Amino acid sequence: MTSATLAPVTPEGARESRPPRPLRSFWFHLLVGAGIGAIVAALIAIVFCVVAGVNAEATHPDPQERTAFLQSLGMAGLLMFASTFGPMGVLFGALTGAVVRIVRGALGERPVPDVPRGPHLTDAMIDARGDIYARGSIEPPPALGVRMPAGADLLRIGSDDDGNMTISPARARRDAATGYLDGKDFTPTITIGASLAAAIRTRVANPDWAQTPDPIPTVATLTTLGPLGASVAHALSDVRCHVEAQGGSAVVEIEAALADAPREPTRRAADDPDPRRIMVRFSVDRITRVVALAGIEEDTGDPSRRPPVVPRSLHAPQLATAPLGTYGEIYGVSADGWLRNVRSFEPRGPRGWAGSLSIGGSRPNFRHRSGLIVNDTHFYPRLDLVGVSLGAIVAALRTDSGELLFETAVAFDVDTRTEDTAESPSSPAASLGSVELARGGSGGWGPSARFRSTYVRAVVEDSGLVIEYRCETEHQTFCDDFVIPWEVLTLRVPGLRAHREALLAPVPSSRIRRARS
Repeated sequence: MTSATLAPVTPEGARESRPPRPLRSFWFHLLVGAGIGAIVAALIAIVFCVVAGVNAEATHPDPQERTAFLQSLGMAGLLMFASTFGPMGVLFGALTGAVVRIVRGALGERPVPDVPRGPHLTDAMIDARGDIYARGSIEPPPALGVRMPAGADLLRIGSDDDGNMTISPARARRDAATGYLDGKDFTPTITIGASLAAAIRTRVANPDWAQTPDPIPTVATLTTLGPLGASVAHALSDVRCHVEAQGGSAVVEIEAALADAPREPTRRAADDPDPRRIMVRFSVDRITRVVALAGIEEDTGDPSRRPPVVPRSLHAPQLATAPLGTYGEIYGVSADGWLRNVRSFEPRGPRGWAGSLSIGGSRPNFRHRSGLIVNDTHFYPRLDLVGVSLGAIVAALRTDSGELLFETAVAFDVDTRTEDTAESPSSPAASLGSVELARGGSGGWGPSARFRSTYVRAVVEDSGLVIEYRCETEHQTFCDDFVIPWEVLTLRVPGLRAHREALLAPVPSSRIRRARS
């Protein structure tokens, strides 16, 4: 991602300095001057009437003449007030504005004091691809003599198509146009196997709840640059990991040893680092782990209704519009801009749960002060499609030979379902799912109906993952479509990253096919 407008990366929850108050407008100064002018004009008229009326008895002894004189004097005073009010108002208005400008110019503008603000969605340390950036360091094994790149004060934590975690030093700046980080990574790069990587992500997402991952046998490598600039891979062994919560952040320490380095025969001092071992430390802040890893955010601030979310193009993502919830939820966007709560439950083994996709009813776009969507699932009807999940959709969008598909569809009928799901983890369960029509009492299930047939179609396009469904009960049909934007897919559905890169490529890849034949 490239952009010409970049802003420095600021830590989460930084103090925000409000701009200084603007100078009062001309009309405000004119209004103040008009009030002053009215007072002055009234005083002039009163003084004129008092001075002229003091000698009225001496100059007009006849009572009738004196009464007529005083009446005419009053009318003259009113005319004097009316004739002097306008000029006085303009005069004093101009004088007021000039004085205010002179005084403020001499004393200087006084900005509003800085006020602390909580973490916001746009503070997340992520890039448009979905990779995480964190404050930290890599200490390579002294035996390799590897030097860390200068100025790389961040670590990029990414993943590949197989779920492996990659960690490398990086530099990044915030793109003011999209809200994402625009970063560049360097070597050395550490790659951790998918099993331990998944355990680390789970622990980092909610460090207060989960436990530190148990030792998991994993494949890990350290990639460095050789003398001629070629990449050199070093196998790592004895990989250890420790994750703990510190002030809302998740602090991660990973330690490993070079597998091919000989052990030192002599003992070293306790404070002397082992030349065979590599140490990685980084800290993932609260809003980043909530946004990128589906963590839970409880300190969200008061909710407010926002304008409808319009899915952006793949080429112009906006982090601030990402429909992500406070409890790890993701949302699709309907044609009218309302949101659909989407929850995916993946299959559990060949004889376990077949997986399901839960789609909530349309709801307005209510966001917390943090920019996250308000957690409210009481919007109906709520559909549960058994045998369909985001993981199953992603798997269906790729052939066995690795070709990328951009459209797939699946249809189930109650007569095609079998009770036994032991043949394959993708075998449909006897139930097609159901629809909950309304909220039940005391938080329980409300009235519902089972589906007799379901049809789901998924299309990957510039706006995101478009899901179209048609579900039929005995008496009713439910059909609609919505799009899960790329701002969500890059973070929560990493299996579609290859599709994103293919769409961004200037020349279509030979691995792309439009639909499954």
